[in-house]
Formats: sequence, C-alpha cells, structure tokens
Amino acid sequence: MESPFIYNKYVTGKNFIGRKNDINILGNLMAAGENISIYEPPRSGKTSAIQQAFFNMRIQGRRFAIAEVNLTATRSIGQLLLQLGDACIRAFASTPGEFSDIAGRLLQGTHLVFDQQNYAETDEVLSLTWDVDDEDIRAVMRLPYRLASENGTQLFVIMDEFQNVDLTENGDKVCKILEGIMKEMREAGKPLASFLLCGSQVNAMKEIFEHRRFF
Repeated sequence: MESPFIYNKYVTGKNFIGRKNDINILGNLMAAGENISIYEPPRSGKTSAIQQAFFNMRIQGRRFAIAEVNLTATRSIGQLLLQLGDACIRAFASTPGEFSDIAGRLLQGTHLVFDQQNYAETDEVLSLTWDVDDEDIRAVMRLPYRLASENGTQLFVIMDEFQNVDLTENGDKVCKILEGIMKEMREAGKPLASFLLCGSQVNAMKEIFEHRRFF
C-alpha cells in the first residue's frame, strides 16, 4: 500500500504542513542576508523548513543561488575547504573553463587549484597542492561573498551537520576564522552571501554556539 506521507526526503509546497510562523521568520532572515544556525534532532524537519523557505522565496520572484555542503563524512580541514569551494563554484559555473577561471582568480596564491586531470577522474572542482594553512581557510570562507558580489546574486551556503567541524584537526580555528570573515563582510556593508549552519547533533551544536559562544 502506498503511504500518503512523505518521510524519506524533504517536502515543500502542498506536501509541507505546519510551522508557518517558523518558515516566515526563517524566510525573512534569509532574505535579509542573515547568517543562521539551526539545530534539531534527526528527522525533525530542518531541511524541509529550509527548502520551504526557498520555495516561498522563488514564488515571490527572488533570484538567488544555493551552495550545499554536507559534512557527515568530513574529518579534515582540507576536505572541508574542498567541499565548500566546490559547492560555491558550482553554484555559478558549470564548465571546466569556468571552474579554472574562478579558481585562478579568486583562489590565487592558495594551495587550492583547479586540476583538469583530477577533475576528469574524480569530478572534483578543486585539488590541494599542499597542506592547508590559515590563508587557505580565509580565502575559501571569503569565496561565497566574492562570487555572490561578482554575479550580483544572493548566495545561500548550507553547511549540513556543521557540528562535524569539531571532528577535523582544529575545529576552533575554522569557527574562529569563519566568524571573523562574517563580521568583516557585515562591517563592509550588506553582503550578498550568508551561511545556514545546520546540525542534527544538538549537544555538539550547543557546544559550538552556546558553550564556546562562536558566532
């Protein structure tokens, strides 16, 4: 018998019921370019809420791009940077030539490059030529803002299972640098890029946002 409920993927539109006030608040914050953290237990509707907010924004005629990164299997800063850089570049580019151009201009001087051979073999937009340093982290964290500004398009960066940043070799460093970049961009004016930091491990997310008080 076919179930009348959708439970194995996020839902939007006519399939999304309830949490109207939450969705309106979330949508208003997103439209205003605010950075947002969301942490609830697994299967509590985080992804559906975000996608419903996007759905509503599209209906309203808003133009935006989305870069989504899932940190479930992420265990190193290098891996995190490759995933984040890949997602942001793909939000505005689709060909090897475009990938190469963006990496060459906006990640110049870092250890992250577009490698044609590696891309052909793995479909990965970015490769690391050496161990990452703080400047690599800063460059990738600034990348969403620079891409959004170049394209004149609001960019939402979703980092799912964000608590896994603490499973890398230095989660504090990543959080501190990202926090600094967010502050820097906000002080420079209303940025076109914003982050949605989501997590299903509530205690781990509370440790980052409430106990260590990042962001």
